[in-house]
Amino acid sequence: KHDKMENKGGLNLLPKDERDINLGEIVTLPKLEELPADFSLGDTIIRNQEKDGNSDFCTAYGTCGMAYLQDNNIEGSQEWVFAASKELSGDPEGFGQNMRDAFKAWVKYGSPLRNEVKVPENPKDRRYFKNYDPNLTGDVLKKQTYVTCKGPYDALDNIRASIWKYRNEKRAAGIGVVFSWPLSDIFLRGINDNGFGHFMFVTGWTTIDGEILLEVVNSYGKEAGQNGKHYLSRETIEYFVSKYGAYLLVDIPLEEARRLSEKPAEKKSIWTRFIEAIKHWLNEIFK
Repeated sequence: KHDKMENKGGLNLLPKDERDINLGEIVTLPKLEELPADFSLGDTIIRNQEKDGNSDFCTAYGTCGMAYLQDNNIEGSQEWVFAASKELSGDPEGFGQNMRDAFKAWVKYGSPLRNEVKVPENPKDRRYFKNYDPNLTGDVLKKQTYVTCKGPYDALDNIRASIWKYRNEKRAAGIGVVFSWPLSDIFLRGINDNGFGHFMFVTGWTTIDGEILLEVVNSYGKEAGQNGKHYLSRETIEYFVSKYGAYLLVDIPLEEARRLSEKPAEKKSIWTRFIEAIKHWLNEIFK
């Protein structure tokens, strides 16, 4: 039996920033009728941040799980990634992290392989970037761009369309909730702000009696939910995405993404869309 988690998680509210790049501005998301009733990107690494002694590292555990999927089962260092994000935000002692800075860390610093990183024994020392080998680089797992899962639909369907768009590359979407449910709960419905911010990531969805539920991965081990996964309702997703956002890592150079974001995808010229289709076709052949 699992009780409600204590005040451990680590996701902070998302500061507003108009510089965010919305996925729906740079690509054309698929139509909802193209999406199947059930879909999953498959299994990823599911570790337990509490058992590791990393009480507020949920953003690092979640983004490492996302990267593990898209990097063909190569795992980064959760501790290194968290310290990098705290270095980036300039607040290593502050509890937790917001989602934007967590994703920025993957673009600016990336992550070394997990087995290459010597992690400080004291959990309190793990949040300081200075405590890691300065000769390590994260270039192996470094990402190009992070984007918000915003498009022409509501939050749940924008996330589904984003995942389906990049299903072959196994791009999961990062989200946040105020976690107030027992850990054993498989289906997470409703809204309750009497909890703590917690990062999880979406790997797919299922449809039960006509209701679409997002499949999300927790970072409290496979004992949570159903083998480490839960299913979130549309109402829950809509509410918490407005507080914490929803982000995706994509292999589009940042400058190109910024340029494309200046013109909505649906208004791109036929020539631009043709070039994008050719690039996608070549990526499919040579990936």
